Amino acid sequence: MRTVNIYGDTNVGQKRENNEDAFLLQKIWDNNHILAVVIDGVGGYEGGEVAAEIACKTIVNYLTEFPDGEVLSLLKQAVTQANNNIIENKKYNAAYANMACVLTACLIELSDNKLNMVHVGDTRLYSYSGKILEKLSHDHSPIGHQEEIGELSEEAAMSHPDRNLINRSVGSDFHNVGDFDFLEAQTFLLLSNATYLLCSDGLYDMLMASEIISVLDADISMKDKTNALIGYANEKGGKDN
Repeated sequence: MRTVNIYGDTNVGQKRENNEDAFLLQKIWDNNHILAVVIDGVGGYEGGEVAAEIACKTIVNYLTEFPDGEVLSLLKQAVTQANNNIIENKKYNAAYANMACVLTACLIELSDNKLNMVHVGDTRLYSYSGKILEKLSHDHSPIGHQEEIGELSEEAAMSHPDRNLINRSVGSDFHNVGDFDFLEAQTFLLLSNATYLLCSDGLYDMLMASEIISVLDADISMKDKTNALIGYANEKGGKDN
């Protein structure tokens, strides 16, 4: 089995009073499986951090309760359950009627060299290998899509006034696991000597890809890389969590 180094953290940033970002980073079932999830509460409405907390708890509880099955299918089911639990919780608090979140969830199978991803919204999964930073998830947002297909440069997308608009979220509508317009799901080969980065737009809207690469390429610990990325984002304005 390969050796892995993992670390995660979140920070409120320089402009927000509360942190609507959350993450999961833990072994699940056994030493062969690692669950890594980044969650960002949808801004502009009350309860973004509540939606993120519900998603965290639901995903862990679902996977713990149902450990048997094809891994990507289980992860899709867990995220769908999180979505529907957020919908259910809205019934009990009118102030949170519009709460939702976006997330990227990964369940890594070390012995099979697999990284299973389920993604909704504009959080991101990157791989960094051979000096190349590759975005593995696809932004469910108009501006993110335009950047991906080359209609907007990275710099133009970062500063676009509609940057925060999203097409999909977790908790906006009831979903079944097979709904075509909800989950993006894919399994990737886990590369040797690669770094995988999960982050919210609070990071990638502050740092250019070249700046992220400079940190990931440094010969420092995973904890120090995480702290450096957060520190640089805050130095450049820290507009979001």
